[in-house]
Amino acid sequence: MADGNKPATKKKCPLLDIAIGGYLLNLEQIAQLCIHGYGIPEHGVRHAGPLDCADYHWHHREAVDPPLLIPVHYTDLDTGKSSQGWILLCRVIFFVRGTPRPKLPCTDPATRAYIDAWFPPKVRELNAFKGIRYIQTHWPRRQVVEGVVLTMIRVHRDPAFRCKYEKARQAWIDYHKQRDPNYVAVRIRVYPLIDPAHMSLHLASPVSSRVAR
Repeated sequence: MADGNKPATKKKCPLLDIAIGGYLLNLEQIAQLCIHGYGIPEHGVRHAGPLDCADYHWHHREAVDPPLLIPVHYTDLDTGKSSQGWILLCRVIFFVRGTPRPKLPCTDPATRAYIDAWFPPKVRELNAFKGIRYIQTHWPRRQVVEGVVLTMIRVHRDPAFRCKYEKARQAWIDYHKQRDPNYVAVRIRVYPLIDPAHMSLHLASPVSSRVAR
């Protein structure tokens, strides 16, 4: 009992929003990334679709923080029309709702290394990617939190999962270093700005029921 009379009250945890940074791509650009960046045959990309091909490629690399494609609607600067696009996730930050959204530039070495790993420079130089924009925005409010973002939440709040995650990551790295001594695995930059123990319970966006890893 607090003060000998009143029951102790739990401190209310703030509601969290997610800010993201990444490249805005259209469907054809995603197809080109799969073909020229990930070596997926073009006929396979055209048959299965670029979204499924990218997801399949990343799913088999879950141990090393692959990105996500986050669907968004945006206004085309040339035509003024509303278009469907996907943000190729490059950076994530958790912050308290009601506070200014933090900036997520893509110029620091760790972020550049992550981008180069999943969106190689040789691909970004293709004509299909001329004029691509790096976007900083909120996680779409109704978009389910999943993939690497959900994994990072669990890594920060669950010691047992973090141990499992690090072991799986190291096993992946060891395997690939046997095949290529120069292999380097990069991490996505994630910045939780408040107590991470409350992330999954107090996110403003819905969380996927899929158990990562």
